[in-house]
Amino acid sequence: MEIKVEDVHVILKSRGSYDRQFIKERIIADKQAKIEELLNHIKDQLTTDLQQAAAQEANQSYLSRLGDMITENLRINVRNVHIRFEDTKVSRNDQAFNFGLMAESIQYSMTNNRFQRAFLNIDDKIQEQKSFSMLQITKLAMYWNSNAQENWTKNSEFNTLTAQGTINFSKRYTENLMRSRQEGVFIIQPCDIAIKFRSNLAPNERPEIPTSTTAMDISDITVSMDQDVYKDIQYLGKFFSWHAVSKQKTAYLKYRPSYTTSVRGNVQAYWRYAIKATIYLIRKERIDRAALKRKRHDEMI
Repeated sequence: MEIKVEDVHVILKSRGSYDRQFIKERIIADKQAKIEELLNHIKDQLTTDLQQAAAQEANQSYLSRLGDMITENLRINVRNVHIRFEDTKVSRNDQAFNFGLMAESIQYSMTNNRFQRAFLNIDDKIQEQKSFSMLQITKLAMYWNSNAQENWTKNSEFNTLTAQGTINFSKRYTENLMRSRQEGVFIIQPCDIAIKFRSNLAPNERPEIPTSTTAMDISDITVSMDQDVYKDIQYLGKFFSWHAVSKQKTAYLKYRPSYTTSVRGNVQAYWRYAIKATIYLIRKERIDRAALKRKRHDEMI
C-alpha cells in the first residue's frame, strides 16, 4: 500500500509584531507534549515483557494481523516539495532576503534487514526482534537570495492568485532554478540522501544491541556560503531568539514594541514598555495569592 502526495508548497514570512494568541497556543502544545511524554514513560515502565508477550498473543486475530501487515508495508511518497521563507526587512532592516528548501521526492517505508523495500512478513519481525526503515530524499537543495529585490508575499499579483495558481507559480520558479543552476543562489547543491533506521524491539532481552541506530548516506553534497548569506543567518538567528523569549515571558510582552522598532530614535516607546510591564507585574503579584503568601512569610522572617 502506498500513499502519494504531490506538490507540497509552503510559503512563510517573518513577523515583527508580537502575537500573544500564537505564543499561548505554542505553550499549551508544549505542555501537552511533555505530559504525553511523561505518561508514555510511566506506561513503558509499568508494562513488563510478559504482559507485552501476552498482549501480542491475544491480539493475533485476523483483522489485527491484517492491520499490522498493512502498516508494515505502507509506503509514503511525497513529490515536488518546496518550503520558502521570506524576510522583508524585518530581521534585517537594510535589505530583504529569502531562502527555500526543495526536494524532488521524499519516501519513507519499513524495509528488510538489508534496507531493501520488499514485502514484509510481521512474523519475521517478531522473531528477529528488530525493525528497519529508511527515509530517502532525492534532489534535496537549498537556495538563498540575499538582498532580494522583491518577495512573493509583497507582490500584489502573487497575492491575488488562487491556490492552484500559487502552486504553479512555485513550480515554475523551482524548475527554472534547477535548470539554470545559477552561481551564488544554491548554498546546498542538489543531492540525494538516504537515512536508515534500526530499532531493537527487545532491549531487555538483547541489551548488547543499541535501542536505536541511525545511518546516513549522502551523495555528492556541496555547500557554499558567502558573506551576505552569513550575515542574513546571523540577523535571522537574533530575530528567532527575540521571538523565543515570548515563550517564557508571555504575560507582559504584549506591551513590547515591534522588532523593527529600534531603541535609537524610539526611547519613549521603550520607556512606556518598561513602565507598563512593571505596573502589570506589580498588579499581578498583588492578585496572585501564592506570591502574597510568600511576601507575608518573608516579612515575618
